[in-house]
Amino acid sequence: MDKRAKIIEELTKRGYEVEAYTWVENGVKRKGIRFASGDIVFVDSMLKASGSLMDVVEAVISCIKDVGEDVDSELIHHIISNLYIGLQKKSDGDNVTAETEFDGIEKFIYARIKKNWSCRISHSLLKLLKISEREAWRTAEKNTFAESEIISWSELLPKITWLDVEGMEEDPGDVVTNTIKEWGASAILNKNALKKLVQKYKTNRFIVFPTSVHEMFIVPDDGDIRQEELDIMVRENNRKIRPEERLADRAYIIEI
Repeated sequence: MDKRAKIIEELTKRGYEVEAYTWVENGVKRKGIRFASGDIVFVDSMLKASGSLMDVVEAVISCIKDVGEDVDSELIHHIISNLYIGLQKKSDGDNVTAETEFDGIEKFIYARIKKNWSCRISHSLLKLLKISEREAWRTAEKNTFAESEIISWSELLPKITWLDVEGMEEDPGDVVTNTIKEWGASAILNKNALKKLVQKYKTNRFIVFPTSVHEMFIVPDDGDIRQEELDIMVRENNRKIRPEERLADRAYIIEI
C-alpha cells in the first residue's frame, strides 16, 4: 500500500469520506485526495516532506479546516482582494479556468495568501467565497494588469537561454511579465500595456515566445523566420525549464 492509500485509510477511520484523486496541472501529473465536499488537497509535496504519516494526515485535515464553512471572514476578504490570473497548459481538475487566444494555453485564477504562498481558485472554493466567477475574473484581471511590466530583454537575459545575442547592436525584443516576476506570463493578456510596443517598434504584428509561466518574450515580426524555426527555438528553451513551468512548445504570432 502506497503512502497516499495509507493516508486515505487513516482519514476513513476518522470518519472522513475521501478518495484518491489524480489530475494534470500544467502538463504535470498531480496526486491528491478528494473529500466528499468536493475539496481537493494536493498531497505530492506533503508526501515528500519529512515527518510521520500521522503528521501528513493532520496536515491534510488542517487544509480542509482552513477552507471550511467557518473560515475567517478576514481571510475571505483577503483572498477576494488578492485574486490574480496565471497561465498554464490546458489541464483538468476543478480549478476555475478559461480559454486564451494562445492555442494550448489557458488562464486560471489564483489568490496570493501570503509571501511565497498562493492557491488556485477551484469552483468549490469560489462557492465558499460567495462571489461569482465573472466577478472573480474581473478582480483578477484588474490586479494582474495593474502589475504588468514590459522590460528590455537584457534585464532578464539569464532566463532566455536559447537567445543568441552575439553581434546584436539593438534590443531584439522585450520581456512581458509582472512586477514580482511570478506567474507574470499572464501580462501578455494586457493589450493596453502591449500598445507601448506598437509605438516603440512602429508595427502591430509581433512574435510571442512563451518562455515560462513567469514571463513571455515578444519581438516584432518582420516575416523573415518561418513558424517551424520559431517553434524550434521555444522547444530548445523548454529543455532548460522545469516541466511545471513550461507553457507551450510553439511560438505565436499576434496583432495588437
